[in-house]
Amino acid sequence: MVEIEILVNEPYSTILGYPRYSSEEIESRVNEVQSNGISSLLFEGNCKIGKLDLLGKGCVSIVVKAIYNDKIVALKIMRTDADRSTMKMEAEFLKLANKVGVGPTFIKNSKKFLLMSFTDGINISKFIEIENNKEKLSNVISEVLEQCYKLDRTGLDHGELSDMRRHVIVGDEITIIDFESASISRRMSNVTTAVQYFFIGGVTAKKVRNVLSINSLDSIVSSLRQYKNDINKENFERLKQFLNL
Repeated sequence: MVEIEILVNEPYSTILGYPRYSSEEIESRVNEVQSNGISSLLFEGNCKIGKLDLLGKGCVSIVVKAIYNDKIVALKIMRTDADRSTMKMEAEFLKLANKVGVGPTFIKNSKKFLLMSFTDGINISKFIEIENNKEKLSNVISEVLEQCYKLDRTGLDHGELSDMRRHVIVGDEITIIDFESASISRRMSNVTTAVQYFFIGGVTAKKVRNVLSINSLDSIVSSLRQYKNDINKENFERLKQFLNL
């Protein structure tokens, strides 16, 4: 556990101002973190920058554990080379997802930081790799698709579900994370992208089809096309039937 005041020092300043920073930038970010009510950071997780462990690293931000109101939460830190100037839009997209019960719970945001509930578990790809129970696998995939349908109906496209191993966590709950590439202006493709990942392309899809006893993709592709042309509950439920869910 690292107190906020220590973040001005290496190697912690490298995380706060990743990948390049000035002393002025670090001082500004330390003040911003403190103003958000964060007392300390915890460097734990499966991702690394240098010798420090993190929860994740993307093109826009990096994610670390933090202590807020005596609870462990997730803190997204905007990279200094991000393609945007604030975290405002991602915060708005997360709040929109939360309205339909999707995503980590939004807590607060400032210009360069986004605070949300911490999601513990393993990524969906790892879960599928080790899970051979048909009912358990079916339940998890069904829940992911239900959340994707909620996003479709809300008009929010996640934008990165083609690489679902980085964006779905399976734990006590199933959580879609990371809305930094989300949009309300492009066509929704959450369900279609998820179905392609789970059932149509790659090693993961082959494993899923085998466990769920799916022998043909023709009816799935046809039903998926129908859903894409008309996003509604009836078409969604029909699609799930062809997926053996």
